[in-house]
Amino acid sequence: MTAFTRFDRRALLIYISLAVAVGFTDHRVRRFADYVVTTYVPSVVDGTADAPGRYRVLAPFAIAAVQEITGAPDLIIFLVLRLLLIYGALVATHLYLRRWYAPGTSVAGTALLAALLPLTFTNS
Repeated sequence: MTAFTRFDRRALLIYISLAVAVGFTDHRVRRFADYVVTTYVPSVVDGTADAPGRYRVLAPFAIAAVQEITGAPDLIIFLVLRLLLIYGALVATHLYLRRWYAPGTSVAGTALLAALLPLTFTNS
């Protein structure tokens, strides 16, 4: 893998703002923002969730583990982890596109992903 260019390092800063915008949009679109931490995560951790929740265990167990370690409120942990995961997804997309395209094209493709991502949000 090639080292980050100066342009790529600036793009990483842009992705922070895109991750915050996408995370904020997701939080505002959700009808019941606390449903994840009050119902979904406990049911997955307890093993009582219906499909497909019982098979998607990484995020709920990560939230439960961080909450147990830090003692922070579940909702705050969920929001911070979601922000970090969105940022990680944007960086991964940039690195993936960077394999074949120029830095500017990679940033444009990643920004397009960030713009289209809210279309996948559902009311939980």
